[in-house]
Amino acid sequence: RIFAVSDLHTDHDSNWEHLQKTIEPNTYTKDDVLIVVGDISSDLDLVKETLTFLKTIFGVVCFCPGNNELRITTADKKNKIFKNSIEKFHHIQKLCKDINVYMEPVKVFNDRVQIVPLFSWYTPLFDESWDGEFEYQRQWLDFRATRWPESLSNEEGCKDTISSYFISVNTKNIRKFIQDDEEDPTIITFSHFLPRFELLPNRLFIKHKSLTLVAGDARIEQQLRKICSSVHVFGHTHVRCDQKIDDVRYVQNPFGHPGEQFMIRGLKGPFKPVEIANLEKLNKKDKEKKKKQIEDEEDEDEEESQLDKMSIDDEEHEEEE
Repeated sequence: RIFAVSDLHTDHDSNWEHLQKTIEPNTYTKDDVLIVVGDISSDLDLVKETLTFLKTIFGVVCFCPGNNELRITTADKKNKIFKNSIEKFHHIQKLCKDINVYMEPVKVFNDRVQIVPLFSWYTPLFDESWDGEFEYQRQWLDFRATRWPESLSNEEGCKDTISSYFISVNTKNIRKFIQDDEEDPTIITFSHFLPRFELLPNRLFIKHKSLTLVAGDARIEQQLRKICSSVHVFGHTHVRCDQKIDDVRYVQNPFGHPGEQFMIRGLKGPFKPVEIANLEKLNKKDKEKKKKQIEDEEDEDEEESQLDKMSIDDEEHEEEE
């Protein structure tokens, strides 16, 4: 089985405690896969601790950082480990590699499913009604807590140069993915930020109206479509979602902050990973696909037989004439 979660925010003690109680070895096995789509914590020691815990339960854990992970904390500044958020991103990649958590494409279920991370950041261009002003940045912590290389951080460039950087990282990975992949696996993609504007709540129900400017990047959608993703997992907005749009299933399963628990889940009980795929369903899908191929081949054979019979009849008719 493949499960997904987002926005665990285990820097809240209650979240961390709840997570350890909910995700138990007797519920999940080493045959299971977990996709974690960012916003565990800005503290990388806690990110490591959380992912290490999840790795003891699940056989495969996949991760992509969110905006929280890329914030430069007071401890980061004091220790002078990272000059900027890009360096922190690369450090997270190394951290994950060291604990056998995947931040790169990985095949599971005997290569029948490929899980592909799409790294991302948001751009105000995601909202087509953006007025071109940058006043909204004052409302969001990211614009004070992240640091970017000079080439990405000028004010005018902030509208999409940071998001473009991550899109370019994906472009290289996708190119390699397309070249290397000779099979035809089921593709599952994941990103922290939203790939489609309609995955946001209706504007009437958005408390902070400028959320639309810090929510996503439509180029993520272009990339997941390019590699024929059938399921895309995302996070960030802390709004549960499970819907199908143009043959792709979009899933968000957020833990969220402690004060959001009832708003996110209502009366649906405690938080738990949501299942997005399993081997039994894949086997059933493969059988149906094979059955259809056989039926199509039989139809083609019947059609060829009819054409051959018509050709013979035509030849006999010509001989009679």
